[in-house]
Amino acid sequence: MNSDSSSVSSRASSPDMDEMYLRDHHHHHHHHHHQDSRLNSVSSTQNDLVQKMSGEGLSRNGSKAGGEGSKYKIKKQLSEQDLQQLRLKINGRERKRMHDLNLAMDGLREVMPYAHGPSVRKLSKIATLLLARNYILMLTSSLEEMKRLVGEIYGG
Repeated sequence: MNSDSSSVSSRASSPDMDEMYLRDHHHHHHHHHHQDSRLNSVSSTQNDLVQKMSGEGLSRNGSKAGGEGSKYKIKKQLSEQDLQQLRLKINGRERKRMHDLNLAMDGLREVMPYAHGPSVRKLSKIATLLLARNYILMLTSSLEEMKRLVGEIYGG
């Protein structure tokens, strides 16, 4: 997680790029509800905690806990040690998830067409994603134009 802390404080995203994306995004009325997707996708760690607390996870011997009673009723009070172990497991998974995300972002930054000189700061995550989106849109537009031109030359 430390690898990302420097990019948080020194965000290299330009306001122009953000405004361009937001203007383009709202102009075309592609209203994707980002919060909705976040609310609907309960993380596996939260799921694990809910299952463990409600007793619906696997019991210690590996068999499925019984389905009787309320889904939300706590069937067994977890000891302080159990809670600490669960928290450590959840934290470890979150660290791995963030590490994997940061590696993927670094991989995307490596192939992005921007100056890689030593004076250029590492792009923030949002700047990297916005730049990648705009680059893909530009390439798509160029490809369509090339197809059109080739069609004109050979098609008629």
